[in-house]
Amino acid sequence: MSISVALTTALSGLGTAQTGMQTVSQNIANVNTEGYARKVVQPLSQNLAGVPSGVQIGPIRRMVEEFLVRDLREATSALNERQTRQDYLARIEQLFGGPQDEAALGNVLSRFRSSLEALATAPENLGLRGEAIRAGQELVDMMNSMSTAIQQIRGQADQIIGEGVALVNAQATMIASLNREIVKGLANNQDVTDLQDQRDRAVMAIAEQMKVTTYTRTDGSMVVANSAGRAIVDGAFAYTITYAAQTNVVAATVFNPILLNGVNITGEFASGRLAALVQQRDTTLTARTAELNQLAVQLRNTVTSGSLATTDLVATAGVNEINRFFIGVDPANIDNAGGIRVHSDLIANPALLNNLTAARDLANAAASRTVNFAAAGQLPALTTGFADYGNAILSRIASAGAQAQNEVTYQSSLRAALVNRVGAVSGVNLDEEMSRMVEWQRAYSAAARVVQASAEMLQVLEDMVR
Repeated sequence: MSISVALTTALSGLGTAQTGMQTVSQNIANVNTEGYARKVVQPLSQNLAGVPSGVQIGPIRRMVEEFLVRDLREATSALNERQTRQDYLARIEQLFGGPQDEAALGNVLSRFRSSLEALATAPENLGLRGEAIRAGQELVDMMNSMSTAIQQIRGQADQIIGEGVALVNAQATMIASLNREIVKGLANNQDVTDLQDQRDRAVMAIAEQMKVTTYTRTDGSMVVANSAGRAIVDGAFAYTITYAAQTNVVAATVFNPILLNGVNITGEFASGRLAALVQQRDTTLTARTAELNQLAVQLRNTVTSGSLATTDLVATAGVNEINRFFIGVDPANIDNAGGIRVHSDLIANPALLNNLTAARDLANAAASRTVNFAAAGQLPALTTGFADYGNAILSRIASAGAQAQNEVTYQSSLRAALVNRVGAVSGVNLDEEMSRMVEWQRAYSAAARVVQASAEMLQVLEDMVR
């Protein structure tokens, strides 16, 4: 081997070892960086005209198992959906109260029944008449506030949907930009592993909001699609998802569609935070409103007496307020829980309750266990009492909350296991990296000694020529 070939070989070794040390240093520096995939240098033998002439750097590899990454994305989407659902169910449960809470719906209904039963024993008692009206007012105030709070929660969910859509669009734009850089870098034999890490983090950010699928083309660009297979990112192009959140939400609000390239994808969120938000806004919360509405309708229809002498205050066809304890309910409305109130005649003149027949009729109606509740929300048709119906709503809410908690626990464990499996492949092990650093340092030192020896031999030759 000539001195020049030895020098060339040694210099290539120096360059390779230097790249190896830089790569290990990068790994160590990013040991705690979320989404960072460990990089590995691949030295390749170099030949010139069939003669071995040192070493060259092959492609720097990202240590990634794509199937595990895919599973982790799906688990992330599922966990975010369940956590969001649990959060909203907990808010609903707090709003309605538990069976042991004094302010729980079932207990408020029970107090109203008790006040009428007490009134039936002595309707001439001013205190008992006042207590019956107060208990009725407590009940309608609770139902009114529940109705308002439900719409506020729906409105908040709608605003967060808008924010989630904006986040997805921003990440999709980033992925499209990274696709362009990666394709260009690969075409020029440049290291694009850090760009690929950034792209994977952007995809994971989208996966938190909605379930996505991905595949990578031979040129290195990535396609990202929703659960229905509609492209969100296709190479260097990102499709914008459009959504306009409502500024004022009431029970009758019709929400705008979520559009992807002009197609309504509102129902295509298989999992992720957006899936839970749409479900809570359009299904779970509207079910609670429907159940409260059915309660309001039956209170208005049942708690009556032909001897009560309350008057008809409206001239709406099909809405008769005569002889009723509660008014403000129209069976055709979709937010009767927000409108029900104690008849204003009773508030103005509690003496209307000073009637034994009326008092007994009202008490019997409030205590009835044969009220026919139509199917509403997530409850089937029931024949039961008012307090029991209120408790049935609470039971449904509590059951859904407990199930959501169990699902969050399971999905958290599943995702944690996948994080560990991905980390075993892609994560940085400091002991292993320090061992690799020592190996590269030794290689560098050996190549440096060859360079020094070659330089000394060249100097000797030069001195001989002189």
